[in-house]
Amino acid sequence: METSAPQLAPAPAGLFLRGAATFVDVTLVLLLGLGVQTLVTEPLDPDMFTIAALLTTANIRILAETVWGGSPGKWLTGIRVKFPGAPRLLRLPLSILRNSWLWVIPLSILLGDMILSVWAAVVVVAVSIILGPDRRSVADLLAGAYVIDSNAPRRVPDPVDRTSPRRALAWAVDMTLSALAGWALDNWLDWSWWAWGLVVLAVLRIASESLRVPTPGKALLGLRVEHRPGMLPVRAAARNLWILPALLLAAGFDHPLLLVECFIALSFLYLPGQRSATDYLAQATVTR
Repeated sequence: METSAPQLAPAPAGLFLRGAATFVDVTLVLLLGLGVQTLVTEPLDPDMFTIAALLTTANIRILAETVWGGSPGKWLTGIRVKFPGAPRLLRLPLSILRNSWLWVIPLSILLGDMILSVWAAVVVVAVSIILGPDRRSVADLLAGAYVIDSNAPRRVPDPVDRTSPRRALAWAVDMTLSALAGWALDNWLDWSWWAWGLVVLAVLRIASESLRVPTPGKALLGLRVEHRPGMLPVRAAARNLWILPALLLAAGFDHPLLLVECFIALSFLYLPGQRSATDYLAQATVTR
């Protein structure tokens, strides 16, 4: 009886090819920006030019990855972005997640003098490609994506991340709703909108988990939180304990500071079983 040969799957693209593709994309955007600068009467200052360049790069990459599977730089270097197992309708939000490091940086620049965050984000993504499983950056893991080199086939099929991208999208939905509520409260109460958003998020998550119902984001993405029996409000509070230090930072600096949020995201991306540090603390799991 003959056994079928293992399905060929493309090899992951290395740091050099990915860096070259990003360099091409950024160079094209910079040339476009410099051309626009020569045509306007009041050129942008360096910070605003950086913000515009990053947002343009992010938008080009998101659109190209959603429609064609790769940005101009990736097509030129022969690499592609895959979202294995993801329905077509999810490709756009997953690509937005994958390129989040490009559009979060402009937000941090607008909220304070944090131009060093540009280099910090680049270093984090590059190091995670080198050290991460299957040469996947932290952004790839967040979106359940693979960046592949079709010229170097291998005989190992790509696994499919079933939870992490949906979990990140669910968090984004819940945080957006909470931030909008925080913005509304900020008009009435003297506190930062991000701090109020975290308060709303804490109430939403702890109440929903105590009642064993999903938050809006988890309901939309088909996820649920499973706790061990007994003391549900205590376990729910423990699983969302990260919101307290995040709230203290937001209240102290009066702008969104994603330090704690990023730590939790990193923990569920890299710890076994796609469980965050607070999932382990509360002995909880997030499943479909």
